[in-house]
Amino acid sequence: MAAPAAIAATVVLAVCAALAGWGLVRRLGIGGDGRRFPPVLLAVLLAAWGSAASLAAVPLVVLCAGAWAAFALAFCLASGRAAHGLFAANLVFSCFAVSVLLVFSAASILVGGMPWQVVEDDSLRPAVLAAGLALFCGAALAFRGLLDRFPLDAEGGRSYAALFWFGWFSLAYILFDALPSLFRLDVPLLSEFLGASMLLLGVSVAAFVVATSLLGRDAHVEEEYLALMERRERQEARLGQLRDQASRDALTGLRTVEDLLEHGRPFAVAYLDMNGLKAVNDTFGHEAGDACLVRLADALRSSFPGRAALCRMSGDEFLVVLPEGDEREVGRHAGEALEVLAAQPVEGVGAVSFSFGTAASGCEGESAAALVARADRAMYQSKRAYHGRVSGGAR
Repeated sequence: MAAPAAIAATVVLAVCAALAGWGLVRRLGIGGDGRRFPPVLLAVLLAAWGSAASLAAVPLVVLCAGAWAAFALAFCLASGRAAHGLFAANLVFSCFAVSVLLVFSAASILVGGMPWQVVEDDSLRPAVLAAGLALFCGAALAFRGLLDRFPLDAEGGRSYAALFWFGWFSLAYILFDALPSLFRLDVPLLSEFLGASMLLLGVSVAAFVVATSLLGRDAHVEEEYLALMERRERQEARLGQLRDQASRDALTGLRTVEDLLEHGRPFAVAYLDMNGLKAVNDTFGHEAGDACLVRLADALRSSFPGRAALCRMSGDEFLVVLPEGDEREVGRHAGEALEVLAAQPVEGVGAVSFSFGTAASGCEGESAAALVARADRAMYQSKRAYHGRVSGGAR
């Protein structure tokens, strides 16, 4: 009969193994929050399993099956998803079974017997079982450190799918390899073969984790690269449209103003100049400057009503013509565009801003060029005020 002290040690180590397994699953990101199935219940399951295994001469394959059932039940209830629970159970069980079977095979080699003889030895079985549980605790900590270095994509992706099927493969391999322990076979080198195969499986699991982690990481980088290239192509197409329009917009803007003057319709204009474009180009590159111009154009389109005409006069200067509007209205919409830009900074650059001046029709005999020049002069006054604020330390 097994000694009470040995049984108590096995139960304590089973509780430690449950906590180590739970921590490993939490590191995988699929262990749930502990409210569905508190980890203490997993500890109770493994403690009961360790106590029964210490008292009864249960075949190794049955011991492994019981441990897997405890892990699977706990993790499926904890995660709320059968696929995640089985994935976690298979991975943790692989570490668990490899540790326990490796210790049993080593003990059988030391005593010069077979694994089934160690299982049937009431005095030896609890000590070997306790050693296997202790080895599993160490393996779980090592596996967790491996996952810290090579994190897995537990929510989906190639690494998760590969490890999911590898977990089932490991389960089948362990059960098949432990099958001889069901019978009283005195096969030469049986213990050595079992120990070597379990050690090989442990190394394979670690290598597979690293390989699938790198595979998932490379796939993630590739997806990010493709997304970045797609976004860059869209941006270049948008910039191409802006560049094509740039040569025509200045003339279009003047013609729009001339047409409104000719028909006697009231209107107002806003002449805008982006602040700090040269500094952005010099510091971050012309692509960043182009991105700022695109953001500025988008903000103007979203802030001014649909009847307004937006024309790019030069590299960083824009003219907005607002029919049926006055200086107060056009200035208000320009202020709204500034608020939009402040709330949507360009990545890597920061918030975009601009200086602007306004002018409205109504001066007798004023030409289109003179009206636009009047707004341009007002813009330069705003630009000087902006530079004064920057040099004073407030942007």
